[in-house]
Amino acid sequence: GAFSQLVVALSAASQGIKTHKETGTGGPPILIFIGTNPIVELASTAIEQDQYGGVGAHLCASHDEALALAREKLSEPDEKLPESDEKSPD
Repeated sequence: GAFSQLVVALSAASQGIKTHKETGTGGPPILIFIGTNPIVELASTAIEQDQYGGVGAHLCASHDEALALAREKLSEPDEKLPESDEKSPD
């Protein structure tokens, strides 16, 4: 059913998120779920849990809302990593 498909999809997504975090490339992923069904709401909440990736997600009611959000997020400047306090050897 829908719930078992959700668990499989979350498992696959968590593997991709884990790989992304391990490589340290780019900013955090932008996850946008679209829909008003309770299973979609569950997915957007579950992905924030550590076992499914531990990343923030957005829930939009429509494709238009999701596109507007994606454009907004993609136009934001990337967060810079904090500079190291270590001194380089002279």
